Amino acid sequence: MKRMDIIIFGASGRTGFELVRQALFQGHSVTAFVRKQGRLRLLDDEDLLVIEGDLNDPEQVRVAMRGKHAVISALGVSKTLHHDPEVVKGVATIVQAMRAENIHRLIYLSVFLAGSKPGQFSFFVEKILKRIIHKEIHDHEAKEKIIYEHATGYTVVRATRLTDSPLTGKYRHGETIAIRNFIPSITRADVAHFMLKQLGDGTYVNKAVLVTGNH
Repeated sequence: MKRMDIIIFGASGRTGFELVRQALFQGHSVTAFVRKQGRLRLLDDEDLLVIEGDLNDPEQVRVAMRGKHAVISALGVSKTLHHDPEVVKGVATIVQAMRAENIHRLIYLSVFLAGSKPGQFSFFVEKILKRIIHKEIHDHEAKEKIIYEHATGYTVVRATRLTDSPLTGKYRHGETIAIRNFIPSITRADVAHFMLKQLGDGTYVNKAVLVTGNH
């Protein structure tokens, strides 16, 4: 894959950090847009620019995005199991800035139960887990709607439960795959690996894709 200049939102989170680390390893130039640097302080690389900013400041986001080839979002909620309207609004800000800066590639990390179909997952996932995390699902569906209606060249990556295990490079992905595991999971490293692959792969452009561990 050719070297790209990318911006990553949510870069200080666990998945975001893995995206930054792998992107730098692959030779990309990375701008990490975060509220606080956090663990990014551990990375010392001349190809990394860290911007501490406000996701809902349109001008700040637009300036940070200027000249980039692609945008990656690994934004998560500030409080687990709660709505986070500020992040929903932030995704709208990102999409608007992309249009203003004429950027046409967006890789967005969503959750696997967003837009799910009956019978696609195990009984526990569909009848119990879905109720537990319904606020997170609702927020992701709202953000996906913004992307579908206003973005171009997007790929929505719906990942199963994220773990902190090492990279395997082995995972399943597809638009309509069925997953029967009690609680399906995938490592954050594998999700980051898959998301970065989308920068040079047009298979899932303007589509939502489900990705899970190879088990």
